[in-house]
Amino acid sequence: MIKHRDFYNLVSKNIRIALNIIKVLVKRLSVTDHEIKNLVFKPALYRVAETLLFLAGEKNYVNIRIKELSEMVGTNRETVSRIITLLSNLKYISREKRNIIEIINKDKLKLLCDSK
Repeated sequence: MIKHRDFYNLVSKNIRIALNIIKVLVKRLSVTDHEIKNLVFKPALYRVAETLLFLAGEKNYVNIRIKELSEMVGTNRETVSRIITLLSNLKYISREKRNIIEIINKDKLKLLCDSK
């Protein structure tokens, strides 16, 4: 662990380190701000859909437990389970295996996220 005084001296003498630290902090603050806005303003359905798309990235599946997903979107497991069932019935996703959620129709899932 670096001491406060040593850190201050390092940052004050090297502007590149200071700028890199600022960039990292700005990115973390931006992500946190986005998460807070989602929790406060978006219904659980949109948060689940958006989180699935985010976690999938370029892949067409997400390997996650319902409990983990519910913690990420800030709601209880029962609500997430109902949303997963709804999205599955709409043929947006498929849940063949226990922890694997396959995204069948990314475009419709994205449209759902954009509609709120």
